[in-house]
Amino acid sequence: MSYTRHETLAKITVWLFLFFTLFGTSLPFTERITETRNIGTSNLFNQIVYSLLFILSIVSIINKKSLVLTLIVQEKYLTIFLTWCFLSIVWSEFKLISFKRFFQVMTSVLVLSSALLHIDSSKTIFNYLKFILSIYLITTLFSILLIPAAIDPVSGSFRGLEQQKNQLGQICLLSLTIWIYSFKSEKIAQKIFSFLMILASLGLLVGSHSATSQISFLIGLLFLLMYYLFMHFKKHGYGNVFIFYSFFFSFILIFTSYFYLTKLILALPEYIGKDATFTGRTELWHDLLILSKDHFFFGCGFSGFWVTINPELSALYRKYLFLPRNGHSGYIDMINEVGIIGLLLFLILLFDGLRKILKYSNNSQVFLIVVIALIVNFLETTIFSPGDAIGRMFIFAYLVLHTEILKTSNTKSLS
Repeated sequence: MSYTRHETLAKITVWLFLFFTLFGTSLPFTERITETRNIGTSNLFNQIVYSLLFILSIVSIINKKSLVLTLIVQEKYLTIFLTWCFLSIVWSEFKLISFKRFFQVMTSVLVLSSALLHIDSSKTIFNYLKFILSIYLITTLFSILLIPAAIDPVSGSFRGLEQQKNQLGQICLLSLTIWIYSFKSEKIAQKIFSFLMILASLGLLVGSHSATSQISFLIGLLFLLMYYLFMHFKKHGYGNVFIFYSFFFSFILIFTSYFYLTKLILALPEYIGKDATFTGRTELWHDLLILSKDHFFFGCGFSGFWVTINPELSALYRKYLFLPRNGHSGYIDMINEVGIIGLLLFLILLFDGLRKILKYSNNSQVFLIVVIALIVNFLETTIFSPGDAIGRMFIFAYLVLHTEILKTSNTKSLS
């Protein structure tokens, strides 16, 4: 197989991957799940799709073996974290399910790595994503206008093609990060289209009533402003000074708020449509942390807790009648499933990635995607969660960063 065929195959594979990431592999407009027996742990079509994507990505990346090894050595922390997740399958009580979910995450890594190593610029993949996002947004808008099941009958919130409002809110959040960046860098006709997509994304985000995504968007904009200020001061040699004072004043603000604005902080959830427990999340977190004490260091196995036949989960479902599908906090789920060791490995990966973004990269879109994913992961389980769109974009942003560094270093060595 020639190089061009490998590249074509990598493009087709990543296109399919992005399509199923946004549109999913389950039927839309399904009824709300109210009984545990209706919660499925497997989806045959999903298994077929991701098995095919895995095979295609392996075939397409096979001519890039040396670059793959170089990328692994250069980024290393993602590889170490995923290796730990794979090892945790050994002590998972539900090994087959843990393996299937890990396989899906690895498929994401392979597909995105293959595409980034074959395609000269990550902008091409972002263009694929924008095209599919535009189809998704238009389809969702029409479904809400024409199909009653696209609106939740209980809350009246938009859910579109998704099973529930928070999933729609997260994709709208992702869409905003893509189209806002696109708006500032395109020609007039493309600016107009980007602006329309921003309006559509905002309308759907507001209509979804997803407070988590709405708050994450506002905080993400604040961090993006901070990023641009950092890049400005960095050009003049004051980047580290800016970071120091930013952390200093943030500490002062947090300290002051804790001691003098406690009542205001406790009242904030009510202003965003939540109760003080964030709709039962804090109680769920407490129970999950108690359960995690039995396997605090090593975890119960990658994605090996939220399995319907798990007796501990059955006990939780008797208490939480809304039948949570995850812990609604990726960091707590991480402690529960891959242990404190896994969480520490993730934090090392994260700090190394953020350090490299600030030091080597001028790609604000990568920074914004990473920040948005980290914020959402506080109140939803997204990062390294199989099938989650924002979680996959976190992996994508991380790989974009390291492939850009790799290509830059290769260019310098050739010159």
